[in-house]
Amino acid sequence: MTEKLTTYVLRLFGAELHLAPFDGVEGLPYLLRGNYDFYLATLTGQRFLLLCDRRKTALTPRGIAKHLELAARHAELPAVYATESMVAYNRDRLLKQHVPFIVPERQLYLPFLHAAFSEAKNKNAKEFTELGTLAQLLILGRLNRKFTESLSIAMAKERFGYSKISVIRAFDELEFFHLAERSGYSKRLTFPMPCQKLWETALPLLKNPCRRVIGLENLPEAISVCVAGANALAERTMLAESERLEYAVLVGQFNRLGYIQTVPSSVAPVLLQLWTYPPDFLTRGKVDPFSLYLTLKNESDERIQIALDELMNGVL
Repeated sequence: MTEKLTTYVLRLFGAELHLAPFDGVEGLPYLLRGNYDFYLATLTGQRFLLLCDRRKTALTPRGIAKHLELAARHAELPAVYATESMVAYNRDRLLKQHVPFIVPERQLYLPFLHAAFSEAKNKNAKEFTELGTLAQLLILGRLNRKFTESLSIAMAKERFGYSKISVIRAFDELEFFHLAERSGYSKRLTFPMPCQKLWETALPLLKNPCRRVIGLENLPEAISVCVAGANALAERTMLAESERLEYAVLVGQFNRLGYIQTVPSSVAPVLLQLWTYPPDFLTRGKVDPFSLYLTLKNESDERIQIALDELMNGVL
């Protein structure tokens, strides 16, 4: 990381970036010490504190801004964030917040030096702002051990039921976000990270598969559903079952029923989650644990959060 930084800065400025260990690390909060390597940097006579992202956890632009503010106040120097890679929309958010940062070979923004550089975009390069449904399913398929070998486009088409164009796009998205790699002439997709690391890295990009929840008096007989929500979590953990029934179904399958009388969710005896992909696509007959986590991770009930920790400790 430091070699890439010094080479990049030398090319841009024609001046060396001098880095030395920062001896004030012990005075910084533990959270910062766990996420960054700290260097006292000097460039064209200007000293600043450089925070190099260890990439242990996914950091948001807002979180980075707060971390830099704490570090700058502690060191009484400007603080600069550095990382080996960052998606374009997050770099734009840092720029809008006037947060100094360096991404070698991509972009540099040092407002205290009145310096801003951005590499010319390759017209053939693809950039994405989020993961699509198939890309998410490929990650969840790997996490649920539906496959362990590398995937060709043909294999992904057959196993996941999507078109060749959709598969290629999903491969592009996963490669763009550094979640998977394509190797060799065959362009087969591999997930080099262990499952726990893949889950932690991908989690900020993964979406809740539940598009919306509707209330019903009774469950329609014409659809095939899976137990969902707190009751699905109760089946896998020590959480007590909820008295209210909750199920999940693919949104398209529900829409094909035509008109269905609904009732307010707050009083409905049955709740039905409408998902963007089949709830039992990865584990036949029930919701897979990772998708279940995504549907419940924002619940405020402490008992559910404890049960989710239990669930994840078990599957990871």
